[in-house]
Amino acid sequence: MSGICGILRLDGTQVQKKDFRHFFDAMQHRGSDREGVWINNTVALGHKALWSTPESLHEQQPLMTHDGRYVLTADARIDNRKELFDKLDLAQKRDEVVTDADLILLAWEKWEEKCPEYLLGDFAFVIYDKKKKKIFCTRDHVGIRPFYYYIDEQQFCFSSEINPLFFIPSIEKIKNDKAIEFFKKNAAITYEETFFKDIKRLPPGHKMVLYNQKISIQRYWFPEKLKIDKTISFQEASEKLKTLLHSAVQARLRSAYPIGCTLSGGLDSSSVLCLAANMKSGQKITALSERYGNMECDESYYSDLVVKLTNLDLLKVDVDKLDYNQAYSLKKYFEMFPDWPTYGSFIGALPLAQKAKEQNIRIVLTGHGGDHVVSGNLYGLGDYLKKYQFGKLYKELKYYGWSKKIIKRYVLKPVLPRYIFTIKELLRFRRYKKIQYKNDFFKIENFDIGLRPFSFIENIRYIIGTSNAFWMDSNVYHNIEKYNIEARHPFFDVRLIEFCLSLPEEYKIQYGISKRVLREAMKNILPEAIRSRTDKAEFSEPVMKQIKEEFKHNHNTILKNILKESICLGIIRWKERNFYNEEENICPANTYRNWQNH
Repeated sequence: MSGICGILRLDGTQVQKKDFRHFFDAMQHRGSDREGVWINNTVALGHKALWSTPESLHEQQPLMTHDGRYVLTADARIDNRKELFDKLDLAQKRDEVVTDADLILLAWEKWEEKCPEYLLGDFAFVIYDKKKKKIFCTRDHVGIRPFYYYIDEQQFCFSSEINPLFFIPSIEKIKNDKAIEFFKKNAAITYEETFFKDIKRLPPGHKMVLYNQKISIQRYWFPEKLKIDKTISFQEASEKLKTLLHSAVQARLRSAYPIGCTLSGGLDSSSVLCLAANMKSGQKITALSERYGNMECDESYYSDLVVKLTNLDLLKVDVDKLDYNQAYSLKKYFEMFPDWPTYGSFIGALPLAQKAKEQNIRIVLTGHGGDHVVSGNLYGLGDYLKKYQFGKLYKELKYYGWSKKIIKRYVLKPVLPRYIFTIKELLRFRRYKKIQYKNDFFKIENFDIGLRPFSFIENIRYIIGTSNAFWMDSNVYHNIEKYNIEARHPFFDVRLIEFCLSLPEEYKIQYGISKRVLREAMKNILPEAIRSRTDKAEFSEPVMKQIKEEFKHNHNTILKNILKESICLGIIRWKERNFYNEEENICPANTYRNWQNH
């Protein structure tokens, strides 16, 4: 994690150094180890460096090519370094320090605008072509690193965060009513919008070119074109998954500082931590855990099993004992993080990040992405009906107790003509307003996503849909960047994502057991109690506790209305997406014996 920013004057006037300095210094927290500014009349590029990898200690940005034509500023960690060394013919430099910024510029010189297709890792970078006076911008496949920009007839400005853009005198802070209204109905916004008028974001997996005062935005990653591999066996899939997850964790252990691993006690974070501990990479690794005491969401029993198995140091925060109003009120929170509302609970994350910073931990590995990549979904039931596989459908529905909700949503609704349900919803319109989902990512020339399996479409939507794109820009892991901590997510490794998308759906979920292939891959690696657990903690209790504290000390009617609407929407969404335990007859608690038998 570092900070990048820049201004390109489109009207031909010079960039004012004083104005740029205010803009540049507004993101000081993104990197205090080293800073660099490059100004050339109408163009200014800035870089705030947070040292994380061993190579970053030698990095100086903005970085210029030897001929002086191209200038780069990058917030990037490149994971396929060995592969790039081979493709870029850098064998003679293996003993030299080659930074990630060096690799990006070399990739640009070889592949130009196609270079993002050859890069793996988390990145957002800008390259300025002095000869053509052209700017190229891009963002990683999933959108781990943020990228925001503003453009009008006079200037193009970009930044790693939204708030610094308002330090440019000509940019006004005006709320985006359209985006706010869309968010209230959909719990997300479109790929390019923010909650501020005229402040845009570059969508994940996209690249942008500004040339001759014209802007062009294109996708470079198309995971929906992947094919389902029907030849791979379940055992082969589990072995390949273990290899890919091992590589993903190993790549994210590249650090010049102590490393932390989040540990909830769930399958995903425990898998990452156990793999990291087994690698014995030489770095100090500390388990980071939030404890909730007597709350139902407390998973300390499971996280303690992992700590005992790995023999790692444990850094914990007792969330149930925090003084929410004094230290973590919404007012103070929005003063710290003015750009986005946060998805997920930040209550325990911030004090835990503070403790990690005090121990000089700069890198935190997480289990985020496991639900997106390996969980699977129940739309495979509709696929069974579509393919006339009545035997498989019967066995699955029998397991779920012939739930009417599951049959309607996952079996009938995907298969039957849409107008049947549209008429029914119109008749019920006075009772509630249906939430609409927008899948504009799937509008691709010469490619009909509608011909693919329903489960595959849902997996794609969950990874690159508008909701996840919004989540990536507003999740709690961006909050901890204020503490000079970089979060890394092995499950969002592109190679792992593409492999899991290619797997048959029953390898991911069957008979109510999700993440089947991950469970098989983690044999003899995870504590058995975690590998076989099928329940999942639900964190509404600490969130509601904080909201009650807010109501005690804040009588703002508008705030109460927003909270009421957001909570109701969140409960509706959670019930729709999490069928486990929604009704006793939908998904009964599964024992390890049942799972083994199936």
